Amino acid sequence: MNVKQQQYNPTLAQLKADDKIALNKFDSVDAWFIADTIRSFNFEGSGIVFAVRLFNGIELASGVLGEVTPANYDWLNGKLAISKKYHQSSYLYGQALIAKHHAVGRYTLPDGEIGVIRGINSEPARSTEYLNALLCEDLNGDSAVPLTEFVEAYQQFMNFTGVKVMTRKELQDLISAVFPSVVFEDGPTGRVVMRNLRIKESQEKMKVKATNTMNAFTENKFPSFSADGGSFPINIKGVAGPIGAVSISGLPSGLLDHIVARAAIVELAKVQTR
Repeated sequence: MNVKQQQYNPTLAQLKADDKIALNKFDSVDAWFIADTIRSFNFEGSGIVFAVRLFNGIELASGVLGEVTPANYDWLNGKLAISKKYHQSSYLYGQALIAKHHAVGRYTLPDGEIGVIRGINSEPARSTEYLNALLCEDLNGDSAVPLTEFVEAYQQFMNFTGVKVMTRKELQDLISAVFPSVVFEDGPTGRVVMRNLRIKESQEKMKVKATNTMNAFTENKFPSFSADGGSFPINIKGVAGPIGAVSISGLPSGLLDHIVARAAIVELAKVQTR
């Protein structure tokens, strides 16, 4: 598998489903299978560190591919700590935090936030953050956001901030730039709707980082914890809760680290069903 060419942009619902992948069994032989699977992947020169650890502290397999730094171990251990504490992948934990604190599933703000809006009128860049916040993270393929309602809500916000209000065309161009996969089409009532809005695509542009969000909004702090992707829980059928995790650090993004850890578990699950 060429890791950097993988196209995988899961929703929160998909991440939650993935976290339920369960193996028939798990022992040291299975751990070595995971290690060998990871070693077989093409990382295109990226250095990674990986570990297969049980939550009781026993490390069944680990390895280093390419050049890594001590910081990679901090990230790996932080991701593992999240999986151990919350019994879920570190990527799911981080993406859920971003969805909670950087997105709202409606077009209007609570009254309690109006004062905050009035207080940021000297920071026009914050209006772009609100563009992100207006949209739900977990839209499925059939969901659509009416463009007119969205534009009206956004323009109302701009009026609050005192920033020059964008026209519908200017705002539509901005949405296209921030959400590359967005599709504008005529809805069933003749109104234009936006589909395929993927808030994760905009996170790099918005500089929204999972671990930064964790540091700001939770008691978990880096380096003891990391909300970036890369630690994937090991579940066994019939056992309540995961027993450990496969953890990765070193790739250019947490999503790629997550893809590798998930792929190793999926491959093992396939072998066990043969």
